[in-house]
Amino acid sequence: MIRRIAMLSLFAFATTATAATPGDSFVAGNAAAATGAHASAATAFTQTLATRGWSANALFDLGNAYASNGERGRAILAYERALVMSPRDAAVATNLARTREAAGLAAPTTSRIHAELARVSSDEWTWLALAAALFAAAAASAWAWWPRQRGRTGSLAALGTAGAIFGFAAAIMVAPSRGTAVVVRADSARIAPVAGAEEAFAATEGETVQIEQRRPGFVYVRDGDRFGWLPQSALERVLPERAPAHT
Repeated sequence: MIRRIAMLSLFAFATTATAATPGDSFVAGNAAAATGAHASAATAFTQTLATRGWSANALFDLGNAYASNGERGRAILAYERALVMSPRDAAVATNLARTREAAGLAAPTTSRIHAELARVSSDEWTWLALAAALFAAAAASAWAWWPRQRGRTGSLAALGTAGAIFGFAAAIMVAPSRGTAVVVRADSARIAPVAGAEEAFAATEGETVQIEQRRPGFVYVRDGDRFGWLPQSALERVLPERAPAHT
């Protein structure tokens, strides 16, 4: 009897999985990419992200679809978002570098210390800091309960406290700025938030800028020594104003 129930359950599961596959946007996206329908693949992966929340795999595949379709700005944006979730993913970093090179863009400059710390995500640094804080609290408790071991437990408490401070500082340092954005459509940045204003500089598709101000339909951006107003539709934030779901 148990064997029959197990067989029926397995059959029901297989039937459900088979029926669900055609409607799975992620599977559909990979199928479209395999046939060279990169625009359809990008649409499917975008749907996956909208329904399931962000995942490094879906963002990576979305970036590949955009890159293969010649949409380098959106590809760079997708890769940047994937690195937020998986900063040590070599495949994402490699494809991001290749797409930037194909677009004639240099990688944003950063200090060596920041580059090393960024190998660990902001969330991971936060968890490490919390673990160090718990360690410091346990050592402080031991210091109070065992007077004979105060020299050792005091040192451990100080070490844990230092680790917690360093971890929280690193988490803040490597956390992506909410103002960081990628130009998804080449356009002219202007000296005023008006379509007919004089051009300040030409924004290249795929370049990274910092948003500093907003006006209806326009954002004031900085790119190194260049400043100007870009149409809001020409760029997207790496981290949306509404935090994405994590899966």
